Amino acid sequence: MKNVLILGASGDIAKHVIDILVKKEDINLTLFLRNYQQRTLINDMNQRAEFDE
Repeated sequence: MKNVLILGASGDIAKHVIDILVKKEDINLTLFLRNYQQRTLINDMNQRAEFDE
């Protein structure tokens, strides 16, 4: 299993990358956001992601 860290996870490019990576079963995502309230913007995309602020 691979671990992937995405900085600025609420950004436009990151959202596209998350959409692609969430479909892969062998990837663990860790998403960093500047603002915790933005978590809801990407929470629907990925139920397997770990969030950190």
